Amino acid sequence: LESEILIVDEVLAVGDAEFQKKCLGKMNDVSKGEGRTVLFVSHNMAAVESLCTKAFSLKNGSLIDSGIPSKIITEYLAHNSFSERKIKYDSIKDALGNESVRILEATVENASNNDPDAVIDVSSDIDIKINILNLTEEEVLSVSFDLKTLRGDVVFGSGNKFECKKNHLSEIVCRIPGNFLNDDSYQISLYILTAAMRMLFSKDEFLTFEIKDQKRESGYLGKINGFVRPQLEWRIS
Repeated sequence: LESEILIVDEVLAVGDAEFQKKCLGKMNDVSKGEGRTVLFVSHNMAAVESLCTKAFSLKNGSLIDSGIPSKIITEYLAHNSFSERKIKYDSIKDALGNESVRILEATVENASNNDPDAVIDVSSDIDIKINILNLTEEEVLSVSFDLKTLRGDVVFGSGNKFECKKNHLSEIVCRIPGNFLNDDSYQISLYILTAAMRMLFSKDEFLTFEIKDQKRESGYLGKINGFVRPQLEWRIS
C-alpha cells in the first residue's frame, strides 16, 4: 500500500460492514493524510458521489467524460440505465393497445423535481401517468399494474377503477411515495380490465425505470437489503 496510486475495485460489493469500514478508512488516510491518489471503481453511485472529488465515465475501455461526481453520475444514468420511462404515439392507429383501448402516452416521472425527466433517486416521489383512450361501451375501467424487478420478482401490485368515457382520452396517475423503493431497476406490467374484471389489455415490460441511491455522508455505503427501504419512525424509550 505504499504506491502513489491505490486502486480500490468494487469493495462495496462485499456486504461485510466492518470490512467496508476498514477499506474506506484506509482510502481516507491515503488520499487525505498521505496525499496520494485513490482510484475508486464502483457501480454504487451514492458511494462515488460521497467519496470522490472527481469522476470519470468509461465505455468499452474509452473515456467518455470527466468532472464533478454529481454531473458525471447524472449523465451516466441518463445514457446507460435500463430505463424506458416514456412512450408516446402521434396517432390512435399507431398507439399501443387493441380494439378496446389505446394508450397514446405513458411516463414515469420524477414528481419531486421541476424537471419530470430528472434522474429518480430513493427520496423522489414517482408519478406513473397513463393516457388511455376507451373504445368500449364500458363507462368504468379498472387500471392496475405489477411493479417488478428486472429478475421478475413482484415488489407489489396496485390498481383502481376510473370513469373513462367512450372515445375520451383519460389521464390516469398513480403516485409512489419517496423513501419507499430501494435503489434498483424496475419494470411495470400493465393491466386494463372492465369493472367486472374482464381483461381488455395487458402488457408486460410496459415501462422500465431506474432508481439511484442518495449521496450518503457517512456510515454503511453498500446495498441495503430488500425490495423496499421505507423511511420508518424509530424511537427509544
